[in-house]
Amino acid sequence: MAGSRITYRVPYAGLVDVLRMQASTSSFNPPQASITNGSISVFQDVPADVLERDRGNIVTALKAEIDKIETYLKYSRSDIATANEQLRTGVRGAAAARRTKVLADRETEAILGVPLHRDQEAAKTYRVQPVTRRRITPTRQIRPHQPFAPEPAITPEDFAYIIGDIVAATRMFERLAVTYADQREERLRDQILTVLHSIYGAATGETFSKRGKTDIYLPWDGGAVFLAECKWWSGPKNFAEHDLPQLLDRYITWRDTHAAMVVFIRNKNATAVIAEAENIVRSHPRYLRDAHSINGTPTFVTHKDGDRDREITLALVTVAIHE
Repeated sequence: MAGSRITYRVPYAGLVDVLRMQASTSSFNPPQASITNGSISVFQDVPADVLERDRGNIVTALKAEIDKIETYLKYSRSDIATANEQLRTGVRGAAAARRTKVLADRETEAILGVPLHRDQEAAKTYRVQPVTRRRITPTRQIRPHQPFAPEPAITPEDFAYIIGDIVAATRMFERLAVTYADQREERLRDQILTVLHSIYGAATGETFSKRGKTDIYLPWDGGAVFLAECKWWSGPKNFAEHDLPQLLDRYITWRDTHAAMVVFIRNKNATAVIAEAENIVRSHPRYLRDAHSINGTPTFVTHKDGDRDREITLALVTVAIHE
């Protein structure tokens, strides 16, 4: 039959499969086209007499088919965008769940046998009740928003034993107040250090940590599993602005997890001073919550500056030394 085939060819870029997919929105009269490498073509065979009298409408119909293809691509793009977002959310959720499980499993595995032990005979010297020999076994601390990097850290039970040994040693200061009331904090610190060293065998004093030398330091694997600072109470302002920040800001590193603030009190109204010191700790910007007290010694949970996932358990040991 005499006539012409009119072909309208349009180049495309992207995945050719999208042109063959049916979106969630469609019709019973989808666009028709031939797909070649890098282009799509729509065509129409037109008899010569029809082409001669209706050329404009034929070209318009071909362009309308291309517009219909573009409309169907918009439907597909919308479906693809929705599917991609669901995929991202699903992958993130699956990865987070997997990561949580892996970290929990590794936390169970990552237990170090740190050779810090409590000497039974030495401990009895400073306690009224006999103490069963114990081995301090640091565990690895895991935080949810960081790559897995287990850190050596004493267990809550071992922390309680260390604080208990410090408290037992300082009771002698209170009983012999005439002897110790005029001592410098370094001398008092040395007395506590002697007790800890005799029990755990690894305690050191004036040990460099971060930006200064902390008073009491129990080392392990290049770091510390416990450190403490000793101070005479010199008023709430000095405690809030100097003593407590010295320990939390200058000595405690990002990896430290357990510490103590040992405060010697000459004031006769020691009860009021102790309450004031506790409130100062609670008002500190890095205070998170109160922890369980250790035989009457208040304990708090703070966090590392700028990182709320790195928690530090802080004991406030107060010693009333007044004649």
